[in-house]
Amino acid sequence: MQLSDTDKKMVSRLRKEQQFIIRLRWVRLFVAIGGLAACVYCGFTLVEVALPDPDPFSMFLLALISPFICLIFFGDTFFIVYILRYWNGKPETNLLLRVIDDLQKHDA
Repeated sequence: MQLSDTDKKMVSRLRKEQQFIIRLRWVRLFVAIGGLAACVYCGFTLVEVALPDPDPFSMFLLALISPFICLIFFGDTFFIVYILRYWNGKPETNLLLRVIDDLQKHDA
């Protein structure tokens, strides 16, 4: 199977994308875990400040910031699951690249 120049460019782009995913997986995982830890810390700190002395400003601050902390918490959780799911790259891209390599070896 002969690939055209555009096909070769797409294949090289897919390879670079896979290498990028694999190369930065630890960095992305640590950033996501750090964001998760920051959300937990901010949430507990906010509750610790607001609940012992429930003045109106503290309760307003708790009601205003809590949805953002929850949103970031669930976003980081989803990001961690995504990173772990594609730890070795996207399986369909790996399969496609393997098939292309096998076809090129078979034709040579």
